[in-house]
Order: sequence, then C-alpha cells, then structure tokens
Amino acid sequence: MAQIQTLEQFRDYLKIMNGYPVINVEVDDSQLNQIIDDTIQTYQRHGNQEGNFLDYLIFNASAGVSEYSLSGYEGAFDIELSIGLDGINTLFSPSHELLYSDFVRKGSIISDTPDYNPGLTLTSWDAAFLFLQEIKNKFGRMYTVRYNPNRGTLHINPTPSQNVTGVVYMYKKESAQYLYNHELVKKLAIGKTKDLWGHILGKNELTMPDGITLNGDGIKADGERIVEEAIDQIVGEEAPVDFFID
Repeated sequence: MAQIQTLEQFRDYLKIMNGYPVINVEVDDSQLNQIIDDTIQTYQRHGNQEGNFLDYLIFNASAGVSEYSLSGYEGAFDIELSIGLDGINTLFSPSHELLYSDFVRKGSIISDTPDYNPGLTLTSWDAAFLFLQEIKNKFGRMYTVRYNPNRGTLHINPTPSQNVTGVVYMYKKESAQYLYNHELVKKLAIGKTKDLWGHILGKNELTMPDGITLNGDGIKADGERIVEEAIDQIVGEEAPVDFFID
C-alpha cells in the first residue's frame, strides 16, 4: 500500500494487516475510527519528540484575568510578557539605557578608564548579557504558567494588572494525518485492532467454512502483546529527560 494519507486509507490498512480479505475482520469502521483516534492520543502522550512539536504563540493577556483557554496544545513551559523590565520589547528598556554606554557603544566590560575602548569581543558580549539577566532576575516581574491538559486552560501567576502581549512557548500536538505512516503508530493501531477484535470474538470460538478456527482469546492476547511492545518501543526511542537544579 502507498503512503497513508486519509482516515479511510488507515482503516483499510488495519483490515489488511489483520487478514482481510482472506478472513473477515469483525471490527466495523466506526470502531476502527475510535481505535485510530486512541492510537494517535497514546502516541502523542508517549512520543514527545515526534508526537508533539515546539510552537510559539503570540498571546494577549487581559488585566485581572489569570486563566485562558488554549486548545490543541500538550503543555506550556514558559511565557514572557511585554510588561515589566526586559520583557519581549527590550529596546530602550531601563536596562538597555543603563548599560548602553558601557556594553553597546564601547563593547567592553565596565572600566574606570575613560578612553578604554577595545571594541566588542565575545567575552564582553557574554559579560553584558549575564549582567542584563541579573538585572532582569532582581528587578523584573516574573510570571509562571501552569497548563491543565484536561481542561485545555493556561493559568498565569501573578494575575496581570494591565493588558499585555507576550510569547508563549508551548508543545503542540502533531496533526493525526502526519502520524499515520509512522512505523510505531501503525504497529500500535494493529495491536489495538487485534485487541478489540479478539474481545468481540471472545464469547465464541468460531470455525470458518475452510476449517480455520478463530480463537478470540488468542487474538486478543496477541493484540495486547503488540500494544505493549509498541508502547515500550515508543518510550524507549525518546531522548532522556533534561533537568537542572537551580
């Protein structure tokens, strides 16, 4: 089969990989739709590198409002608003004016020598931005964000005291159609299809006209094994989580 581009093609793929048309697969299209939807959700939860991607959202926050609806996103980890010292509009900010003479015009570390002007060096550049960051840490207004994936809401603390615009750095869920051809997404969906198919057949042991016996319990067990293997592979391929203690 060529590249899977639609939901209908993915359903056909799952039927073929479970034996259709040689044998009948007792799972209808509405059930396959749900299996595919569940598969995508499972992959997005465990496959952070390919199931989600970093996105930047221009965000308007209103004075006195701390909670906002942001559907379609997996989680938020940072926000920078235009209010306060060194926000997203840093040009002509207090820290910019304070350090312009020493770090921008001269391009050097602070010196008591009036004519000290060696030009901009990498060391001077690093020292300037370290100093700017320290000013921001000590005098800027800090905001934290908390994203509730179940409600799809973003909470800002402290509550903005005036209307502000900012940038939210978030992980957005990858669209389902771009995951249909992922090897582990297909494997996971095949396993989930077998699991449900075996569950449907579980009440009876069916014998086909050609003498083939369909054992629902065996099909279900095989599906559960495939699902477990697929999730282990998805998790195993993820990069280690980075963290630091400040």
